[in-house]
Amino acid sequence: MKKINPFTILFLSIVIFLSSVVYLNKSYINLKNRQSDLINFKKISNKYQNLKSISKNKKETIAFIEKSIINSGIKNVDKKINTKRAIVNIKDTKLKKIDKFVNKILNEQLNIIKLKIDSNSVELVVGY
Repeated sequence: MKKINPFTILFLSIVIFLSSVVYLNKSYINLKNRQSDLINFKKISNKYQNLKSISKNKKETIAFIEKSIINSGIKNVDKKINTKRAIVNIKDTKLKKIDKFVNKILNEQLNIIKLKIDSNSVELVVGY
């Protein structure tokens, strides 16, 4: 029966160990790259989700403002609708009606550019 040389066993063990280390190192680098890609993707998706949920389109914003004005019972309203913003001026109404309107506007997620509240008037500028 032939004897197995201990150096060949040692050499083969070292080769197997080194190839395993190289393979695990490549896998580790690949995993780190995938994790960084996933983190970047999550950041981009969160930014998109925030933009999508905050900004409404023009028609929905105008419809909500008009509905809030009607539901609040305000009659003396000056509305100007441009391509980038809607300007609403409310004058000479009761304080409860102004309070009701402002509460509805502030509870909705709108892109409010300017909100000026006086004792008997409100100036609201909303962008879309």
